[in-house]
Amino acid sequence: MPTGLPGMSVTKAAEVMQIQNRIIRNFPEVASVFGKAGRANSATDPAPLEMFETVINLKPARRVGVRHDDRTN
Repeated sequence: MPTGLPGMSVTKAAEVMQIQNRIIRNFPEVASVFGKAGRANSATDPAPLEMFETVINLKPARRVGVRHDDRTN
């Protein structure tokens, strides 16, 4: 899980996450990217603002040009 510098502002965290998402989105295998900085208002999610969660949805292998043999080795 990527992290930023301690004490990072909300604005800077959003900027860093946008840059990270843009870089990840450039890979041809990636269908979509969704990032979250900080935590929900819940005692079960103790993540600080500096910690990012990123969900990456990949395209099906047949749309990226990966052969079946390449995926199994």
